Amino acid sequence: MLSRKQVPSDTASEITLLLGDPRPSRGELSLETLLIPVALATRLAAMIPQTTLIEVLRQAICSLWNISHGDPATHPVDGSILSEACDSPEIARRFSTLIAILSVTDGIIGV
Repeated sequence: MLSRKQVPSDTASEITLLLGDPRPSRGELSLETLLIPVALATRLAAMIPQTTLIEVLRQAICSLWNISHGDPATHPVDGSILSEACDSPEIARRFSTLIAILSVTDGIIGV
């Protein structure tokens, strides 16, 4: 057994942290703080194609509905659709059904 006089001189190194102080000093940001904006920007960038797809699907459903239930001569040749032409409750119901089917399919594939 070691007496008090035989204690090695490097005891101070045994109580110091091996990896340094875990708290960032003032003016220094932690890695987690720097990664949060990057993760948020990545998530938002990944959602942009999905929101574009939703608008394209809405326009397609509206166009198909108006062609099959209206006068095809009233549709513009350039393919543009007036927003008033897509306000029908039947178009909204079909669009909601399509979005629900896509969400379920995405959920099944994502598992």
